Amino acid sequence: MQDHSNPTDSHPHNSNHETRIMLVDDHDLTREALTEHITAHSGWSVVTEAASGEEAIESVKQQAPDVVAMDMHMPGLNGIETTAELVKISPSIKILIISNYVDTSLVKAAFRAGASGYISKQAAFEELVPGIESVAAGKQYVCRNIQLQLG
Repeated sequence: MQDHSNPTDSHPHNSNHETRIMLVDDHDLTREALTEHITAHSGWSVVTEAASGEEAIESVKQQAPDVVAMDMHMPGLNGIETTAELVKISPSIKILIISNYVDTSLVKAAFRAGASGYISKQAAFEELVPGIESVAAGKQYVCRNIQLQLG
């Protein structure tokens, strides 16, 4: 687990604070690519990373991110199980699932567990910015290729 924050920084929850993002994926390369893409966006910062659902749960308790961008399939707790635990710990947290899986039953299960958005990894970079913007604003987001499947 990597911590990108300065522990002395405070983050007031107001309309002009930086959006604090946590990345959860068991692949280092995926987290690195997402970090580069996210930190290029003004007003966003990656405050911590986790390689598993269990790490994510501990990290949310310590870092209080605004948005969690999380893979669906990980060793240990999967994205749906982790989402359910994270919303128990922090009911206001916004979770964006980023997954190879585009099965509509998984998408629906993720939303039932408390996810705010779902993006397929095939569309991740082109839909990452609107996905994070939407969920950070309290809206739901589903990438286009999954919207077509959901009808």
